[in-house]
Amino acid sequence: MESMMTNVAIRDIANRAGVSPATVSRVLNRSKPVADELRRRVEKAIEELDYQPSRVARNLRRSRTDTIGFVVDSIQNPFFPTLIEQATEVAQRHNFAVNVTISHTPLKAAYDLFRAPMVDGVLLVGGQPELDMQASLNSTRKMPIVAIDREVDGVALPRFSATNERGAFEVVQHVLGALHTAPKKFVHIQGPQDLSITEQRQRGVIAACQEAQVPLEALLNIAGDFTAQSGYDVVAELFAGEKNHWPQAIFADNDLMAIGAIKAAKQAGALVGTDVLIAGFDGLELGEWISPTLTSYRQPIREITAAAVECLIELIESNGAAKSTEGFEFAGELVIRDSTGGTQ
Repeated sequence: MESMMTNVAIRDIANRAGVSPATVSRVLNRSKPVADELRRRVEKAIEELDYQPSRVARNLRRSRTDTIGFVVDSIQNPFFPTLIEQATEVAQRHNFAVNVTISHTPLKAAYDLFRAPMVDGVLLVGGQPELDMQASLNSTRKMPIVAIDREVDGVALPRFSATNERGAFEVVQHVLGALHTAPKKFVHIQGPQDLSITEQRQRGVIAACQEAQVPLEALLNIAGDFTAQSGYDVVAELFAGEKNHWPQAIFADNDLMAIGAIKAAKQAGALVGTDVLIAGFDGLELGEWISPTLTSYRQPIREITAAAVECLIELIESNGAAKSTEGFEFAGELVIRDSTGGTQ
């Protein structure tokens, strides 16, 4: 029977079933045995009244929130909303909600959420170093927290990410192979210098250059900040001079910077994919919709997030912090498109 009631209380169920509120509570919480006949009456009343138990009240009794925090310093990069979407999907299968917090101090935000308590554990995408919070996080031994995408500076946590070094190696190996001759100038637009993934991708770039016997003096490393604007600014300056001084190839540490680089190169009159080859890292869907389409290393977001959420839930269920701070890496896929000449 469909009910119009929107705020059913235990006493309403008790009245409908002809039992005491205590009996209804025992049926709902399975706290004490209840006679079969009484249980059936209560269950029938629950169905008729369309009763939905209060998640908040239930969690207060259990000292749990059934909520996972996802803390990140920015969602400007479409990569992060995709991470959040996938994490939410996995969490919901385990009956957890997800609380998304955007903060320029993600470590502090994670700590505050857990202490409130608003969450049972946190998936954390670290940002700039937070020296004042490192001691607090390291001393909170029972705080379930898992790093995703990158290491958190100064805090030992289990981490789930793509194979950053290998991915950068594969992209640059492809770009250098597509050039056919060693470049006079190869530009690497890096991410922020204090992030672990920037260092990892730099190692991959250097290894690919060494394999192709590209002189290290031909490699020009320029810091960006993961925004399209920074990629644009770097390349606009590089292409301001004579064509014979233009770089022959550019690898950016993420797709947004690569997209900015493509725009600047095109505005300077360069044919991207011919005059200059440009590639990125992340494998954003957006890369399929720009011209030319963007070569990139597609991160295995579904696998990374599923493993990270599963690990965090295990930590929550065991009521403690991680005993292992091992890093888990997942291989992505090189996607070759027109910005490096096309063909897979």
